[in-house]
Amino acid sequence: MRQILVERGPSQVMEMNFSADNKGKKFTPANYRRKLTNGEEIQREWLAYSIRQNSIFCYCCKLFSNEKISVTSASGFLNWRNMSGFLSHHEKSPVHIKVFHSWWELSQQLFSGKTADEEHQSMVQFLETQGLTFRGTTENLFKKDNGNLST
Repeated sequence: MRQILVERGPSQVMEMNFSADNKGKKFTPANYRRKLTNGEEIQREWLAYSIRQNSIFCYCCKLFSNEKISVTSASGFLNWRNMSGFLSHHEKSPVHIKVFHSWWELSQQLFSGKTADEEHQSMVQFLETQGLTFRGTTENLFKKDNGNLST
């Protein structure tokens, strides 16, 4: 399931009249971009907006993190008044950086067609064509008879 979600990517709604909170604050498509100190803007590819819940989610944290933070909760983040500071803090957090890299690596593997499963399949095919066994007579690593997948 995670593989399919990574292939599809987050939903970034652009053309919509976003709902405002009771103070008139609301999400805008400009929030999908981060302005750097040198004036350059980069896309927040990880940011997803839910129309149904009128809230935002961190796509990669939702898929890869077990942390209990607002952008991975069922309701998402919807404090529009503090959103700018929150997004800046979140995208610099160690948890986000770690899962962002996991998400990016998996998406690159899927794009190139070289996932871990495919690497394992090629190893299995090699052992099969060579008539080699998976396991040896001992479970100890680096011993002579530990088999071909334990080394």
